[in-house]
Amino acid sequence: MESTGIEKKFVDALVEAERSWQSAEHVVKVIMPVVKDQKLLLRALETLYKGAVSTVSTILKYEYLFKHITLYKDSDKNLDTFFKKCAPKYGLSIEERELLKRLIIFGKKHKESGFEFSRVGKMVILDDNLTTTEVNRQTIDDFILILRKLLMNTRNVFVRTRKHE
Repeated sequence: MESTGIEKKFVDALVEAERSWQSAEHVVKVIMPVVKDQKLLLRALETLYKGAVSTVSTILKYEYLFKHITLYKDSDKNLDTFFKKCAPKYGLSIEERELLKRLIIFGKKHKESGFEFSRVGKMVILDDNLTTTEVNRQTIDDFILILRKLLMNTRNVFVRTRKHE
């Protein structure tokens, strides 16, 4: 692939996603200990979710560009394609794939939730079916690590691909 606007878009998306995990990490490690507001967990979750969606989307577009996968109009099918075909190539173990899925599910629940409340050391997201999802510091730390790993691995795959052209 020649150095084009498409390549710049891939790089820009990864840089933005990298800012996401850095921002979330700053919130939980620097701001939360001072402010002591559990709602910041949801702010960090929101940021990580956006970064994860952006990264997955970038990987799917990249793999499609090189004709390694097929993309669909259905985002759930595309997500399934990512986890089955792309995630292994990008160095995610089965456990790490499950953690990334959890990040995406939690992010969607937060986005769609009409009611959230805090408990000691955690935030609780209540969905329309009155099912609860709990987010605590450890959850966010795990999500930060998986997004960071996915981004590093993505950068490595992109660099390897550039060298083999």
